[in-house]
Amino acid sequence: MKSVNNSVDLTHNPEFTSIEIYTAPADYHNMFDLCTNLIKHTVLNIHPTGKLVFKGVELDFDKDFARIDFLDTLTTKLDLILILWIMMIQIRSKYYQIY
Repeated sequence: MKSVNNSVDLTHNPEFTSIEIYTAPADYHNMFDLCTNLIKHTVLNIHPTGKLVFKGVELDFDKDFARIDFLDTLTTKLDLILILWIMMIQIRSKYYQIY
């Protein structure tokens, strides 16, 4: 019988690696803080300055992570009026309710 981890070695990690965290009572703000602290702690243990260069871009993990509004950012980046589109879908779903 093979072990579940027998494919792990210095050159290969299994295709799926995950961390699941559940805590109550918590919301997405708490989870954002938890994930931010986990990432910062990991980076600072590897690089005490908290700065890494990835593909020519310097990343500073010692700074606070940006908190953005998903819909506003998506609307800006895609140059679409997503709010009106979502409202249209909501109106249509109320009009065409399936019983």
